[in-house]
Amino acid sequence: MSIRNIPELISGGTGMFTRLTPRRLPLLVVFAAVVSFTGTAAEAAKRVALLIGNQDYQATTPLRNPSNDVELMRKTLQEAGFEEIDVAIDVDLVGMKKALRSFEDKAYGAEVAVLYYSGHGIEMNGTNYLIPTDAVLKSDRDVEDEALAMERAERSLNGATRLKLVILDACRNNPFLEQMAATSGTSRSVQKGLAKVEPEGADTLVAYASRAGTVALDGAGVNSPFAQALAKYITQPGVDIRIVLGQV
Repeated sequence: MSIRNIPELISGGTGMFTRLTPRRLPLLVVFAAVVSFTGTAAEAAKRVALLIGNQDYQATTPLRNPSNDVELMRKTLQEAGFEEIDVAIDVDLVGMKKALRSFEDKAYGAEVAVLYYSGHGIEMNGTNYLIPTDAVLKSDRDVEDEALAMERAERSLNGATRLKLVILDACRNNPFLEQMAATSGTSRSVQKGLAKVEPEGADTLVAYASRAGTVALDGAGVNSPFAQALAKYITQPGVDIRIVLGQV
């Protein structure tokens, strides 16, 4: 497959990935090697992951699947040989920061670090935020204080040496938006879904469950459609990671 065809394949799925320029293509090869059951590189690489699932929100209706999605991804990565997998379920803002800080130490020196988040997310003025379970968000002015900026989450992977992968199943229809709009009007740009943000580092890849400005499904089953597809295709031995990204 030629380089010029890869972006077309990636955009063929329902999810959204950062733009794949030629400098980012080696990341796909690295990720394929470290996740493949049969790759010798997988046996040698140190791989760590942090999986966060927020579903029992105090100020709104609980989500159905984040804890199940985290368990599915935990089993998937464990079977793939990841050495350390941290799990955080239904964490408030302080809990999210503590989980990220602890993971930051584990990611330092690892060849591959994966951060997976399932729960509510929001975009304001082009910045993405992950929403902890104790967020109230009565106004858009509360976002910076009550939610976690995506930049902080990504920073926990900085110590990884070859690949930093962020997977965001966080674009569900956001119940906070209506009350925020009623309180704040349209004074600030609060959008449904998440913004597509290009990572600064060439060794970082960010995957979204839906395209920019759209919402993903929580799913009527045990898992979200995004988590199901990711777990299904990522564990197929010998399957090119480019195909995986296109499928999900």
